Amino acid sequence: MLRANVGLDERVIANGGTIAAYASDADAEPRLPFWPLLFRNVVLRLVGSDDLPADAERTAVADISPVLAAARWRPLIARRLPLSRIAEARERVEQGGAVGHVLLDLAG
Repeated sequence: MLRANVGLDERVIANGGTIAAYASDADAEPRLPFWPLLFRNVVLRLVGSDDLPADAERTAVADISPVLAAARWRPLIARRLPLSRIAEARERVEQGGAVGHVLLDLAG
């Protein structure tokens, strides 16, 4: 979430770093700390996760899978819900406030 994280991003991003955002709470026009990000030569990349090119998805899976397999990063899961509660999952994401990812369990 761009708006929710931009303050932390500003404090920790390296020179030449990239902020990638796929959402921004309910705020369609979030404020950015322009000068601090400019002086660090930050790239802001807005990602439409629904329509990534297939090769970009394959590259992401290839890059992330070894990191997960080696347990060098574990995603934080805030809530796991069955597919039958998809509307609730969407509401939780839209409301914000959950620390971590909201997942749908497609297996059960």
